[in-house]
Amino acid sequence: HDTASAVVSVPADHDNFVYISSGTWSLMGCECPEPIINDITTKYNFTNEGGYGRTIRLLKNIMGLWLEQESKRQWEREGEKVSFGELAAMAAASEPLRCFIDTDDARFGVPGNIPKRIADYCRETGQYVPQTKGEIVRCILESLAMRYRYTVECIDEMCGERIPSINIVGGGTKEEQLSQFAATACGR
Repeated sequence: HDTASAVVSVPADHDNFVYISSGTWSLMGCECPEPIINDITTKYNFTNEGGYGRTIRLLKNIMGLWLEQESKRQWEREGEKVSFGELAAMAAASEPLRCFIDTDDARFGVPGNIPKRIADYCRETGQYVPQTKGEIVRCILESLAMRYRYTVECIDEMCGERIPSINIVGGGTKEEQLSQFAATACGR
């Protein structure tokens, strides 16, 4: 019901849009007149849920800002107090596109030392290893934006058309950099 309420509240100016309900989790999808159940939806692990007005929400669960939230908690456990605003400023000051993680990798879904896991992931995949809080947060935000790009391309394939816009709702809209990175990565 939370996702259904979020989708109904999307301030779209037309019926053909992709939504991201952004928060600890990102729920991404579109509304369809009927379920899409085929090998492609199975391959991409999408669900079909009942929506308002007898629509169907074609939906994908994606790791969201949990990664940043749990990183902040880790830094606090280490005695370093930092606000989300300060983390956003540090991320903005960090060099772009240095490294990426698979945000849905199982290692990131459990509480604990996410910054270390991000560094380990980058090391294991032969990428630049983020050294600062800003670099870690920037890696998280850019990686989420790239996951959104992949997901919207999957949605386009399943729907048989390029859906022209993405509307982001929820608490994650406070993370303005993520919204901008998503718009840039997705070209919408």
